[in-house]
Amino acid sequence: MKGSSYILSAAFIHLIRNPDYSIYARLNLLCYIFDWIKARFYFEQNEELKKELKEIEDELEELRDAYEPLLDDDVEFSALKRAEFEKAMDRVRFRIVNIVENFELLDAGMISEFYIGGGKR
Repeated sequence: MKGSSYILSAAFIHLIRNPDYSIYARLNLLCYIFDWIKARFYFEQNEELKKELKEIEDELEELRDAYEPLLDDDVEFSALKRAEFEKAMDRVRFRIVNIVENFELLDAGMISEFYIGGGKR
């Protein structure tokens, strides 16, 4: 299994298995996943893909800039802000998953290998 595929599998599994992670932790995982994808396509000549990657990078930067620790507090008045932030993260995550799917960066076998190995390499 290619190293980057293994790392992507691990990061996605952590994201899926731990929906109760803080917003901050999940945002960091999304950024980590995106960095691996961006590295994979760093020398890509496809202008449409390069544009898509730049847009995702900008959205992640906006999310990082907009993050406030209050979003991770269990305070009633932050619930609406937290919901809006979560929706923005959902949109970015979809775009990232779409790239992973369309370019076949992961497949069931890669994820199974991660599971079978117990998440260790």
